[in-house]
Amino acid sequence: MTDNGAGAESNNYLDVVYSDERKPKTNYPSVFANYLNKTCFKGVGTLLDVGCGRGDMMHALSEVGYSVTGIDGSPESVTSCEPHQVSVLDLENSDFPFESNSFQYVL
Repeated sequence: MTDNGAGAESNNYLDVVYSDERKPKTNYPSVFANYLNKTCFKGVGTLLDVGCGRGDMMHALSEVGYSVTGIDGSPESVTSCEPHQVSVLDLENSDFPFESNSFQYVL
């Protein structure tokens, strides 16, 4: 078990790495998604977020028009991303199911 910085112990890396105390939710994902959309990706399309964590970036990218799918090594990520209404695959319990060229962008 690890200390999540608030005195409580947890085995869930999302609670530890993405706790509100360590990584509070901000508007950064939205700002970054808009920046990527205007400068790098330059358009909408399909996007794979590798290591999607709690889904903040996936949600922001879906808000600017991308069809997003996330993968993460933690089963908790699937639950954390549910409020964002994005698709997440837990790689700890699954194989990589995507064909080559399934996504236009990878983050």
